[in-house]
Formats: sequence, C-alpha cells, structure tokens
Amino acid sequence: MAKNYEEFRTHGKVLIDYICNYVKTIEKRPAFYENLKPGFLAPQLPSDMPENPESFTNVLLDFDQKILPGMVHGIHPDFFTFFGTGNAYPSVIGDMLSGAIATVGFSWASSPSVTELEYIMLDWYAKALNLPDFFLSINSNKNSKGGGALQASATDAMMSFMIAARDRAIKQQKNGRRDSHQPGLGGNEDAAYLPKLVCYASVNAHGCVEKVANLCMVKYRSVKVDADDKMKASALENAIREDLENGFIPFFVVGTSGTTEQGAFDELDKIGEVCSKFQGIWFHVDASYGGNFFMLPSKRYLSVGLNYADSINVNPNKLLLTAADCTCAWVKDVQGFVEAFDVEALYLKHQYEESIVDLRHWGTPLSRRFRSLKLFFMFRMYGLEGFQAFLNKVIDVGEHFATLVTSDSRFRVKNDAKNGIVCFRLNRNDHVNESLLKMINDTKKIHLLPTICKKKMCLRFVVNREYCSEAQVKRAWLLISHYATNLRDEIKRRRALSIEGQAEENDELNQENSLNFKDRMTIETNESAVKKSIQDDETPTVAPKDESAV
Repeated sequence: MAKNYEEFRTHGKVLIDYICNYVKTIEKRPAFYENLKPGFLAPQLPSDMPENPESFTNVLLDFDQKILPGMVHGIHPDFFTFFGTGNAYPSVIGDMLSGAIATVGFSWASSPSVTELEYIMLDWYAKALNLPDFFLSINSNKNSKGGGALQASATDAMMSFMIAARDRAIKQQKNGRRDSHQPGLGGNEDAAYLPKLVCYASVNAHGCVEKVANLCMVKYRSVKVDADDKMKASALENAIREDLENGFIPFFVVGTSGTTEQGAFDELDKIGEVCSKFQGIWFHVDASYGGNFFMLPSKRYLSVGLNYADSINVNPNKLLLTAADCTCAWVKDVQGFVEAFDVEALYLKHQYEESIVDLRHWGTPLSRRFRSLKLFFMFRMYGLEGFQAFLNKVIDVGEHFATLVTSDSRFRVKNDAKNGIVCFRLNRNDHVNESLLKMINDTKKIHLLPTICKKKMCLRFVVNREYCSEAQVKRAWLLISHYATNLRDEIKRRRALSIEGQAEENDELNQENSLNFKDRMTIETNESAVKKSIQDDETPTVAPKDESAV
C-alpha cells in the first residue's frame, strides 16, 4: 500500500518531536557506544525484508532501541574526537525539503532553481570568506571565468580537481610534443603519461590526497614540514626540481588551511610562489576545516596567497554547523575544469546549455540532490554575524582549554591552539602518553584521538560543536588531570617494585662471593637490562629542559 503524505503529516510531527527530544536530552546518553563488537546489529533485526508493511511506531521503536545504541553522538557535550558534523535545524529543514522535492538536478533544464540557487549560494559563501573575485560566478563578477558548486565531501572535491588537473597536464604534454607518434603511445596514448605525473602535499595533509592520487593512477609525494607542522616551501621546490630532472611531470600541489590532526595552516603565499615558477602546476587549497575562519577579519591573514590558487574547497559541515554532506568547491577556470567531465548524451541536451554550466559537469555523479537548500536556510537564518559569533566562540573555548593544560606543569600544548584544535601531551615519553590516552578512552566518559604534532605523539582535543562551552571543557580537563595523576601513581608503584627487586638481587650478589667472574658478569648484565627497561619507560623523549617529569 502506497504511503501517502497525510500519513507523513502525522508521522513527521512525531519524528520532529523525537529529534528535538534527542537533542534536548543528549547529555543523558553516553557519548559513545558501550560493549559492542562488529556484527552486533544483524541478530537484532529480521534476516529478510518483511513481506507486509509494518507500522511507523514499530519501525521508530526499533531504531531507538536497536540502532541508536550503536551510534557515536557527535553533538554530545563530551565529544571532543573528530570534527563534529553540524546538525543545526535550518540545515535539517533544507535536507527534508530536498528529499521531498526529489529532483534529479543534473542539468539546468531538469530543475532550473537547483542549478541557479547552488551557484548563488556558493557566491554568497565565497564573498563571506573573502575569496579572490576570480572564484565568483559570472552572476557576481561579469569578468570572472570561475565559480563554485557543491560536492559530497572533501574527498570528492579532491578527486574532481585532480582529474581536471590531470586532464590539463596531459593535454599540455601532447600539445608541446614535436612528434605525436612517439613509440609506446598507441590508441590510448593518454595513459602513457600517467606514470610520469606527480602530485605533492605535506606529510600532514589529509589522507584523501594520497587516496585520490592512487585512484587517478599518478605518483604521490609527501613534502616535509617545518617546526610548526606547515609545509616547507623550500622542500616542495626541491622535490619538484628533482622530479623534473628525473623526467617526471609535476602537475598538482595541495596546500592545507587547517590540517585535520594539528590545525596547522600552510603558508599559501610561499607555496603559491613555488608553483608559479613551474609551468602547468595546478595549485589546490584544501581548506575543509580552517577555511571557515576566513569569515573573521582577524583571521584573514591565513588566506594570504589564495591569489595563486587554481581551486579551493571549504566544508560548512565541519565548522559552520551545517549537516553533511556539504563541501563547497570553487575553481578559477570553470570551462577548463568541466572539460574533463564533459560527456554528452542526447537526453541531456537542452537549448540553454551554452549559457550555463550544468551541475553534472562538476564531477563524476550525474544526478544531484537539491543540496544548496541547506545553505539557503542556514545562511539566511544564521546570517554572517551569527556564524562569526560561533567561530569566535570556538576560538575562545579552545584557548580556554589550552590555558587549563598549560597551567599544569605536567603537560604541554604542542600546536598553535587558536583554531579549536588543541594538541597536548604529558611531559613524558610516547609510551606514557599512549597509556594516558587509553585510560581516558576506556572510561567512555570522553574520547580523544592520538596525533603527531611536532614529531611527538599527542592527544587531540576538538571543540567545534555548537553547544561546547568552557564549563564542558573544564569538566573534561578535570577528568584528564585525574587520570594523569593515577598514571603517575602507577608509574611510581612500578618503579618502587623494580627498585625493591633490584635490592633483593644485590643482596643475593653479596652472598654469592664464591661465584666466578663470568657468573658475576652475567648477573650484572641482567641487572642493567632491568634498569634500562625502567629508564626507557619513564625517561622523557627529549631533554629534561623540554619535558619535565610527571
């Protein structure tokens, strides 16, 4: 029996009440699932699709009792792990409308408003971020060749841009070749260039860069970072020159504004200057997280160098409270970009295709949801001032947590903790910090991730949720400090037992005067091994001046 929308009128109200209660009472739930292992869900659900319709009430009840307990609640006050995805209700409304309207959205003709609203929203966002004018569409800048559209994720954006850059690089190589009939280049001659193409990103870049490079069948080269975890422009230039000398073709460079693990901002101007020295390199900026801070005039210095960029992506779902999926991607030359995806079919043609770029040309998918509706509601119901207020709060709460950490001499903050990400560690070796992390996560009260910052294993703490407050991070800090104290006491206990054991062994040595020299040396060697084991476990990984004892 077909499900009509009069039922939805009733069930939708129930569901909205359920969602509101979920958000309102989230603190009463555990932030993380408990005692679950892979395969927990299948035994709780039918093995086959039901033959007869079931009631909405029963389905929602199963969701609540069987599925929801297996969720990590990203909006929970004790969630400091990943970048919490936004769930602000204006964006949820946009997604509800998108699902109800059910457009295919692949061309202007298929739904004119889908295409045009997306371009308008991307212009609004680009202006709010103060991006270079060449990223605006022709609607906002009559002289522009650029524009922006939505992608499902930063990885999808990276894939689209790398494919376009690869396409451009191969065309440049073919056009510059004197002999178009080189050996080895047959009917599929484009493929012959793939092993020579190289893309570059810092060792701290998101893993999607390497993943996409593998999918594009090009070489990936990670570039060293400086003492602040930013890509070294000099190292990038050296790598490019080395590859050129060895016959490779550098074609794609990724700079990062707000690395996932450390929150570091590459110096885009220096990277851009390096790229400009070499012909044909596409410079992409992955600003998934940190690019949102460009909304703040006080943070605009972080965007210096964007004038060199060929493309950029920023994710409102990572720092502007918007529900996923929502990656905004802009390109300097739209026509050059879409050439890589322009495959025509008769049923896709329409009379205005020369006047406007269809959304299907912005990547590999054909059909598209009405994604821009969530931005339409978010931008209008929050406004620029609302977003700026939230971004400033993220900065303030992050700095407050960093202050709590630095006020304890046992700890040290290792990153520039001014953008909602704090990387910190005990002033001990990595093994001790790993133990602290495990103790904290085993409580299931809060959850942190490990990361590498300035070549040290650190604990990563993120505060990008809408309702995250100074009171909440203080509560989290008290728990962290408590377990650091427990760990210190445990180390002292282990050391005391080890010293006691050594004392007993020394007594035995004094009583064994008849032992020959060889036997005595064997026992002394064992003693040294035990002592070294204790030292390795407790000695800081850098000079005591840098990292004092717990």
